[in-house]
Amino acid sequence: MGKKAAKSPLDSLVVSSRTNISIRLFEEIKEKIVSGELPAGYVFPNEIVLSERLRVGRTTLREAFQALASMGLIKRTKNGTSVEDRKHIASTTPLGELFKQSEIDDLLEFRVMVEAEIAALAAIRATDEDIATLERCIEKIEESEDNIAEMIQYDTQFHMCLGEASKNQLFVKTIHVIHNSYESMIQGIYENDKKIFKRAQVFHRKILSAIKEHDPLKARDASHQHILDVVKTAG
Repeated sequence: MGKKAAKSPLDSLVVSSRTNISIRLFEEIKEKIVSGELPAGYVFPNEIVLSERLRVGRTTLREAFQALASMGLIKRTKNGTSVEDRKHIASTTPLGELFKQSEIDDLLEFRVMVEAEIAALAAIRATDEDIATLERCIEKIEESEDNIAEMIQYDTQFHMCLGEASKNQLFVKTIHVIHNSYESMIQGIYENDKKIFKRAQVFHRKILSAIKEHDPLKARDASHQHILDVVKTAG
């Protein structure tokens, strides 16, 4: 009997024919790299062997590899294709991907630090229009009391508007990425503790009041308390 081939992390990879095959292959391999199933330094079989194993064309495989290389997840040399080291992956992975890979506790701790400073800047820089927008968001949250999905939508909008009011484009982009990355996770938290929205509204109004007074210390403190309450609920 012939010698049985050693198991590979790629053996469980299944490429669906219902989507663009190269995109699906890219997503499947990316997931295995991000999860650590394909560790740093892992060397892929050569293109002929791998395309036969995965039952895809070599052109399809090359397209997937090119996309992975452009994200900094793999490196391709004359000696072959291998998974990049974790430090390189972390430095080249888009911020949204890093947030999606993070534990919710880590993400919430990050929010505590970042959003408190956003609120403080908003208290200094917010215009009358910014304040009116924040007030409308709070009203929309209250009007959506019986619809969790809508409440989350307007709650997210409130925090994104805070980012806009800070007038710092890095904060604006970061707050958008944070909330887009963990919207599904936060829904689970809110479903487990429906009173969290009422507590959140108290904090929202404290933040808004501090912004109206142009008091960065009060705004920072109210935001800090707000996110800590979410952290406590998540824990």
